[in-house]
Amino acid sequence: MTIVKTLSDAVRSYSSKSKKVDKFSEKTKNLLKRRKNLLSQNKRNTQEYQEVNKAVRKSAREDIQLHNERIALRTIEEFKGIKVFRRKRTRKKEMIRLKKSNGTITENRDEILKTVEEFYEDLYTSKKT
Repeated sequence: MTIVKTLSDAVRSYSSKSKKVDKFSEKTKNLLKRRKNLLSQNKRNTQEYQEVNKAVRKSAREDIQLHNERIALRTIEEFKGIKVFRRKRTRKKEMIRLKKSNGTITENRDEILKTVEEFYEDLYTSKKT
């Protein structure tokens, strides 16, 4: 065995794999296939293509809405609160602490905002060198 194969096997066995969540129903998938077939047959400007395209948009919108509702219900049931759901939905991590210019670390939200504001003011003000 080569070292590359050994390392790749080790990485594969210890890395976490995120499960891909399927948002679309079989109905939507079939409509997407039908639309793709119409495109491959150069029938883009036909009435049939327009109807299929409209149905795809409507079905996809409904499927995504149902998916989001399922996530919301599952999160609220698991954690008994809406704050966790909001955090999961935005998928953004909040800055909880920040090192100030003098070297101290702050966890106060107002001080974090003030430090960031000062940083960007200092960054974008013209300075003589």
